[in-house]
Amino acid sequence: MSTSTTPFTFAGLSPVVFALLLASSSNAFATELFRLDLNPAQEEASAPPVQGTPSRAAFGSTGSFRLDTTAMIASNLSGTELGLGSVAACWFVADGFSISLAGEGLYASQPTPEVGQSGGDVGGGGVSTSLRWHFLREETWSLYAEFGIGVLATTDDIPNGGSSINFTPRAFFGASFEVAEDTRLLAAIGWFHISNAQLGETNPAYDSIAMYLGLSFGF
Repeated sequence: MSTSTTPFTFAGLSPVVFALLLASSSNAFATELFRLDLNPAQEEASAPPVQGTPSRAAFGSTGSFRLDTTAMIASNLSGTELGLGSVAACWFVADGFSISLAGEGLYASQPTPEVGQSGGDVGGGGVSTSLRWHFLREETWSLYAEFGIGVLATTDDIPNGGSSINFTPRAFFGASFEVAEDTRLLAAIGWFHISNAQLGETNPAYDSIAMYLGLSFGF
């Protein structure tokens, strides 16, 4: 009896190999789909954090500091005019509420005194402190109220017939406007007073309408 055999060929394995490759690809696709769709938390955790630009602190935030420079003019509408320049360090002790300490320089133009009286045009300098409340704060502007008092030493009496040591309470209503990053324009109008608290022979009070412009720098 003769026995016939079928020769082995690689072509006979082709369907089997194709089926195995297809199964492997399907399994890999399913695994990737499961990883992406069913584990979003894992994807987010593995993604690198996005580095953003740090946000700038709001103007007038608690603990911030500013340097203010201002120039003030004042008049009592009776012939006496003042010019006052100041440089102040300001600290915001609460949001929108600051306290400042300033060095001031003054020049006063007064009517010519009568014979035997002191007075006339004088210069001087001193220090002052102020409380400022920005009661309305927006991103690029604010409205504020300011109250302060200073002590001035002058080269002669101001007002005429007063004393060369004077106290200067003042009150202002003003606004600030952002003109550059961390730089603001200040503009205010209000009341400025000078008196010597009875340190001189007489105490002629000086009340004036005053206004100032300035720049405020954050740091």
